[in-house]
Formats: sequence, C-alpha cells, structure tokens
Amino acid sequence: MSEIRVNNVIADNGLDAVNFSKGINVSSGIITATTFSGAVSGTTGTFSGNVDIADTIYHTGDSNTKIRFPAADTITAETGGSERLRIASNGDIGLGTVPETDGQANSLYFANGNANIWGSSNVNLYTVVNSRYTGGAGWKYNNNGPASYVGQQSGLWSFHNSPSGTADAGATFTERMRISLDGKLESFGNRASANAQLFQNVSSTNPEGLYIQFTQAAPNTSSRHFLKCSDNAGDKAVIDTNGNSRNLNNSYGGFSDISLKENIVDAGSQWDDIKNVKVRVFNFKTESASDKRIGVVAQEIETVCPKVVDEVFDKNSDGELLETSIKSVKYSVLYMKAIKALQEAQTRIETLEADVAALKGS
Repeated sequence: MSEIRVNNVIADNGLDAVNFSKGINVSSGIITATTFSGAVSGTTGTFSGNVDIADTIYHTGDSNTKIRFPAADTITAETGGSERLRIASNGDIGLGTVPETDGQANSLYFANGNANIWGSSNVNLYTVVNSRYTGGAGWKYNNNGPASYVGQQSGLWSFHNSPSGTADAGATFTERMRISLDGKLESFGNRASANAQLFQNVSSTNPEGLYIQFTQAAPNTSSRHFLKCSDNAGDKAVIDTNGNSRNLNNSYGGFSDISLKENIVDAGSQWDDIKNVKVRVFNFKTESASDKRIGVVAQEIETVCPKVVDEVFDKNSDGELLETSIKSVKYSVLYMKAIKALQEAQTRIETLEADVAALKGS
C-alpha cells in the first residue's frame, strides 16, 4: 500500500496549491504531476516530457563531478572540479580545453587548445598543432610559437609547418613532405649550407644503409636509373639500372690525403701479377649473348692477386645475411697495379734504349 507522509499541509491560495514544507516521502508507488519546482529526490524517475535544468547535473555525494550547461548551445562535463569536455555552439569539441569557435566546425581540440583534428569532407582529414583554419581569414595561430599540420586529402598525405608566430595572427604554411596515392614519397627541405635530408641507422649491431630495389622489373638500361643527381643546370651524376655510373666531369676519386695515411713505402713489383692476369670477353647470364664485355673473372684472378677479390654474402630486404655469396673484383686496385707494372715496363724500355744507344755509339 502506498502512502504520503507530511508534517503539515498549508493551503496558501484557496484550492490553487498545496505546499508541503517538510517534503513528500513516498516509500513506493508513483507521484504524478504536471510540473515540479524546487528540489526533487528519489531512487528512480521517469519523465515523459522535457526536463529543464538551469545549469548543473551532479553526482550524488560527489559534487565536483558534473554535467553543465554554462552558456547557450554549450555542454560541459567536469570531474574532480575541473572541466574535461566541452561541446561548443558550432559543434567543436574541447578535451580539457575551451575550443576555438572561428575555425572549422566539428573540430576536436586538445593539448590545452594547442592541437586539433578536423575533416572538411568525407575524403579530407587534418591533424593540426597550434593552428586552426578559419575559412576566408585563412590559417591562424592558436598560441604563440611555431605550427604544423598533417593533411590527408583524397589519399594524398602532406606535411606542412609554419615558423613561430603570435596567437590569433595569420599563419603561412610550407609543404615539407608528401606521400601520393601511388606511394611516391617527396621531401622538400630548405636549409642553407646544410644537408636537406638525413637517414640514420642508430643500431650498433651490423647496421645497414639505404636499399633501392625494383621488385617487379629489371630495366637493365641506361635510360632508367637507380639514382639521379641534378641541380638547376642539369644532371650531374647518374647510376643506371644496368649498373653504369656516370658523372658530368668523368671524375672518380678516393680519399688520399697524407693526414689519413701511415706506413707509406714504395710498392713492390707488380710485373708478374699483371702478366698473369687473364683478360676475358664475356656476357652476364642476365643479358643477351651479344652484349659482350671485357674484364676478368674473380675466381681466376684470385689465384694471382687474392687481395683484389671480395666475397660478399647476399642479404634479404631486411639486411639479413643469406648463405649464398657473390665475388667481386676491386678494379681500382687492379688499375693501380697496372700503373706500377707500366712504370716497370718504362724503366725496362729506357734501359734497353740506353743499351741500344751504347751499342750504336760503339
């Protein structure tokens, strides 16, 4: 059985209203009314119409945890007495910060208002630090300092930054890198008297460097390149897909400064080594038989000059060593041995010329 317990009933205005100065306590059952005013408490409640709240809904026994309506068209959530979430009138959301309202609508602001994420359509998404896009007024700084953003536009990723600026002033961004829909990576450095890009492998255990690999084709031609170095005047150096290395000045060098060397002595005779080198004509198995080359075979010259031969074990794309290996020849060392042998030949020729001249004189 339901009951209403009251301490006092007072009719203030005839039959217009009945006030319960000590409240109404209903242990079970339902109280139905058109409107309530003042404080209402209970275990559960069902409202079939609107509930009007001036400002705050808070957790019983935890008064610093609230849902608030601090201004028109604005909702906030607080925990521990601090605002954690705000939905602004334009749809912007702030996490622990008050979002800007002159930027793109429905943006998410965080990191004390210094960062935001927004999308301009179903194919565009921007992640921004210390800036916001205001439409006709362009980009503006959120706070003092530099700004940057990453854009995703129809499958294209682009990375931009802007130098240090002042809060709410205009920001001008420069693109620094992009990744196109087909995976092409482009980087745009702007550093006077310094390298534009740097790739580092910081491992202290058998580090590897940069690999350039064609996995689906073997062009093997000077018309396609592994690497091309150019400036605003033209090409300066090229490594072709057939292995050729070309440069504008036809100049190739090695470190040779005396400050780098020690134990410097004259080289011994290279006459016998060079005389025993077998110079061959051949073609590589990956090429046409008509594409003849001249050179040496590593296994043959190894028996004559073992120090000009290197054995390099194959690696996979992760730089891990395989069991197979390829031998190569240090042709630059072979050339120096040939120069020494030529000097010996010149000495012998000059001696013979002197002997011949002496015979003629006698």
